[in-house]
Amino acid sequence: MTTGVALFWNGCTANKQAAIDDDAQSALNAKHGYVHALIRPMSEGSYSAPYRTFSKTRLTSRQVKGINRGEYTAAVVKNGVQAVGFGRGSGDQYGQVYFVDLVSDSSSMVTVTDIDAVNVKCRKSEMVAEVETRGEGETAIKGLAYELQGHLGKVNGFISDVDDPKWGQQYFDHHTITLGGGADAQTLSILGVAKAGSYCTWDLQARFTTDDGQDHRVKINDKPLVTEGGPDAGAQHAEVLVQNLLDWACAHGKGHCG
Repeated sequence: MTTGVALFWNGCTANKQAAIDDDAQSALNAKHGYVHALIRPMSEGSYSAPYRTFSKTRLTSRQVKGINRGEYTAAVVKNGVQAVGFGRGSGDQYGQVYFVDLVSDSSSMVTVTDIDAVNVKCRKSEMVAEVETRGEGETAIKGLAYELQGHLGKVNGFISDVDDPKWGQQYFDHHTITLGGGADAQTLSILGVAKAGSYCTWDLQARFTTDDGQDHRVKINDKPLVTEGGPDAGAQHAEVLVQNLLDWACAHGKGHCG
């Protein structure tokens, strides 16, 4: 029993030391400027259909009726959080989009071979209602999508561009990103999705090689990214339909008819 406890604690100590070593190496690589990033969220109002808008307060009956008859769009939700979906066969999960500008200060070539979601921490979402804005086709987010929950190991980024024949496969199985040597910054769209009823924070860790063949890793975000997965299934739900919007606008002289 004592030996088992000792092995357990030794294993915990080793894992903790490995995490400390990883953080130290990441900090050193960041200091060298091998790979760093400017990360900015997609602004509210920039999402195009299909998307969802989550709310921390329930919709009033007036709001629901207005949405149903086409008088209101999702903009009726004040301080809402917009989200798009991604799913590889088990139904869409939802989250927010970030734009990541990758750059290197290195005078020689640096090749990014992987970007993982790490330090994922999730809790219960505070959202209690959602408005779904319907649209034709799929969400046109061209980049990487991360399913933040349900993984034992590292969280890989999947190809989210529906026009890519490799859609749903791991992005860096088919792509690398070359930086350094005076090359321009490379911009990726990053989508982290979470299960309904979940709110998650997470970091991005890039793995890259330098021109001497050495493999490195570095955390590229200054503060955690945030993913709001929306309310639990069965929460208050309303749908914005384009045809209803057109019909209401026509009937009230506020749009083209026919």
